[in-house]
Amino acid sequence: MAHQSAGTKTVGVCTHCGAFHAVRERQDGSVYAIGSPQGCDCGGTEFTILEE
Repeated sequence: MAHQSAGTKTVGVCTHCGAFHAVRERQDGSVYAIGSPQGCDCGGTEFTILEE
């Protein structure tokens, strides 16, 4: 079975508490924390991409 990239790795910020996380941004624009299927430790599940 071939491994397919699930998106671009980058840094994201939890929109609930402001914590930084390693995230993936999918082609559809959705963002999720890498290694944390439940999201942030605070319970937040929405992340914004940290702008350079």
